[in-house]
Amino acid sequence: MLGIDALDIVIGLLFVYLLFSLFVTILNEIISSLFQIRGKELQFVIDVMITQPLRENFYSHPRIKAYSKRSLLRRLKNPLPDNKKKPRPDKEILPSSISPKDFAQILLDMCISDIEAKSEIPLEDINYDDIIAYLNTLEKEQSSINEITFLKSRVEEARINYELIRKESLSWYTHLVSELEDWYEDMMSYASEWYKRKLRFILIALGFVVAIIFNVNTFNVVENLANDPEARALIVQQAEQFIEDYHTVDGKVVAKSDSAMMEFANTAEVNLFLQNKRKELLASPDSAKVDSILRAQYPTLNTIDSLSTQTRYLVETQLAEATSILGLGWDNTDKPSGFMGYIKQLLGWFITALAISLGAPFWFDMLNKVVNIRRAVQENKRST
Repeated sequence: MLGIDALDIVIGLLFVYLLFSLFVTILNEIISSLFQIRGKELQFVIDVMITQPLRENFYSHPRIKAYSKRSLLRRLKNPLPDNKKKPRPDKEILPSSISPKDFAQILLDMCISDIEAKSEIPLEDINYDDIIAYLNTLEKEQSSINEITFLKSRVEEARINYELIRKESLSWYTHLVSELEDWYEDMMSYASEWYKRKLRFILIALGFVVAIIFNVNTFNVVENLANDPEARALIVQQAEQFIEDYHTVDGKVVAKSDSAMMEFANTAEVNLFLQNKRKELLASPDSAKVDSILRAQYPTLNTIDSLSTQTRYLVETQLAEATSILGLGWDNTDKPSGFMGYIKQLLGWFITALAISLGAPFWFDMLNKVVNIRRAVQENKRST
């Protein structure tokens, strides 16, 4: 099978991979929110970087608390507060991200505040030597040897650099904040790479489970596309419409019609916007109804509403239509014959899981390119 028919089979297969990759990505986001996976990973990195007393004060700092949001699990259990009952206090969770500037400034300000409180050194006279002396004191107080060494060595290195480039216009505080920002970014870069490798295995596992539940066997998908011209034409039409309605923003496949999201450059800006609105509402008389008001005013920006809406829409429309066209699922599937039949089925599911783990943006770009090739071939045929 050559020409347009072969391209249609490829488009159909890529579209199936795209839809289920998107579905698994949303599931992973929900699971990550429920179990605070990103927050725990970030906490682990910060635990490595700074010592126990600083860790406790760091996470209790008001600027860090501002990053925290009400537990997704709590909100799913009790999405709307009952006016007849006493309002429950918001349950804070671990922040999934902290800006380098906030990390550096908060960490340094905690050290300076502690030095000022425990010594007679005026605030304006505190310098690099005082910070290092303070860290030495913390190190001696720790039960485990060298727990503070990682942070102290970074500060000592920063002091050496500052002595080499000493400028009248550059204060030691500004220089150390910049050095701590760079250190934090380096650590986050390493952690991000490690998390991506870990996430790949998580997506493969989720993909395999989803492939079994929906019976998305790559071999069966290709066979159905090759043997059913009508189904092939319908799935190509659906794929082309999907390409028109969606695009990639900030590394995610999102609908072009999501106007609320389009007002922001990335998801970080969305989170910052919601945090600011939350602060405003907490200071108002309606502080007990913060989450209800946010969901009502900004439904497409709210994490829970956005994820649940995406999941419901994807399953009820795109996935339902595609599985119906291609005959996926367990209703119309014959039982595998013999040992090799089961091996082929398991292999088909596993190939689907591997494809899903590559992520929706990858398959969206691939699908877009193949659809453009198909259109070019059609145009070439019309002109000849």
